[in-house]
Amino acid sequence: MHTYRGRQGSDVAMLVRRVRDRFEADHLQCVGTSATLASRGSFEEQRTEIARVASNLFGSEVRPQNVIGETLRRATPSRDLDDPYFEAS
Repeated sequence: MHTYRGRQGSDVAMLVRRVRDRFEADHLQCVGTSATLASRGSFEEQRTEIARVASNLFGSEVRPQNVIGETLRRATPSRDLDDPYFEAS
């Protein structure tokens, strides 16, 4: 999920609404994923902002408590880019 602006945002929002109307799905569940939507403020502030954007985009209320966060943890070791062994492999 991205912070769409202008026409692209309108297109995505209208697509969700047309799908909801066409399938008569008053309780259509939309799921958005993003790695870059909100990066400032506390976790609670981020959840609130993401919920606001998702509510606008999906045309139905998304509550901050329904926004799931993540914590990144490096899975591979850091490498010295000047190490000759690293350069050879």
